[in-house]
Amino acid sequence: MTNTKRKWFIYSLVGIGIILISLLAYCIYLYQVINDSRTSEMDTTKTQLLEQTSYVDIHSIESFHGTNSYHVLEAMNDAGEDKLVFYPLEGEQRQLTVFDMEDMLSKNTLIETWQSSCGSCKLVNVTPALVEGEAYWEITYHDNENNYVMNYHSITDGSLQEQFKYPKMFY
Repeated sequence: MTNTKRKWFIYSLVGIGIILISLLAYCIYLYQVINDSRTSEMDTTKTQLLEQTSYVDIHSIESFHGTNSYHVLEAMNDAGEDKLVFYPLEGEQRQLTVFDMEDMLSKNTLIETWQSSCGSCKLVNVTPALVEGEAYWEITYHDNENNYVMNYHSITDGSLQEQFKYPKMFY
C-alpha cells in the first residue's frame, strides 16, 4: 500500500513538473513573438520613412500611445536638419506631424529641470507625446508619496501643461 502511494506521489510530481515547464516555455515563446512583432513594426516604419520621404538618417525610434498611437522618430532630412517625426500607426493616409528639433527643449535639459524640482522622485520614462495636434514631453515617474505621475510639458519651453496622478492601490 505504501509503495502505491509513493508511485502516485512521484507520478503527480512529474506531471506537475512537466506542466510547469511547458507553461514556462509557452510564456517565453509568447513574449518573443510579441516583442518581435513590436520591433518589426518599427523596422517597417523606419524603412517606409527613409524610402518615401526626404529623411536620410533616423537616430532613434520609440512608441507613444495616447488617443492615437504613433512611432516617434528623431530623424535628419537631406538638408541636415534634425526633426522630430510623429508617424501615425492607424489609417490609410498617414499624415506625418513634424517638429524642428532646434526649436525644442532638449530631453536632457527637461530632465535636469525636473530633477531639481522633484529630487526625491524616481524617473520612469521621458518620451515625446502628441495630444490633439500639440507636442509635449511626457514625463512618467513615482513621486515621494509613491503615486505614479504623468506630466505633460511643453516641448518648446518645458512649462507644465497637464498632470495626472495615480495613487498606489495595493501595498
